[in-house]
Amino acid sequence: MVRKRKTGTYEHFGVLLYGQGQWSEDDRQSVMGPIQDVVRTYTSDPYPFFLKLTRVSETFQPGECALCTPIHAMFQELKGQSDGILYLGHHYIIPEDDLEDMATFVKMVLDNEQVKKMYILYIDGFGDIKKTELSQWDLVTLETHLETQTITKSDFLAALSEDKFSNRVLYEIVKW
Repeated sequence: MVRKRKTGTYEHFGVLLYGQGQWSEDDRQSVMGPIQDVVRTYTSDPYPFFLKLTRVSETFQPGECALCTPIHAMFQELKGQSDGILYLGHHYIIPEDDLEDMATFVKMVLDNEQVKKMYILYIDGFGDIKKTELSQWDLVTLETHLETQTITKSDFLAALSEDKFSNRVLYEIVKW
């Protein structure tokens, strides 16, 4: 019989595209359109990076996952009153498979004049922490377990080319 694990939760992958003020619908489509075009070219086998971008609607429902709520709250706090697009889901990142596509994605997004900066976060699931403790986490507790790093687009792309992408780091990627 397989025992349920008493530690950790699902992997989480989140991206916030941070807008320049308020977007019109055309602005939003200029950001989302190229991403959707790339997504349409992929199949789910193997599971490519662009299919790991799960868009979150304004009426977010976290379901049964204890970490989704504080992660969503963190991204909403970062977004503030500006417009943005949030992707968040239970997806794993495999460096040898995903970092090249992640670099393509970052270039595509930050080359758009409507996007001021972006945030990327990957969490491995906190396998070292008991589920009962994770279920009690709020935004403040989550933030104490994350590192924050502000990095330019060129430095982030250079790090990805060297297979340097860290778990539990909230990357704030700025254009320059």
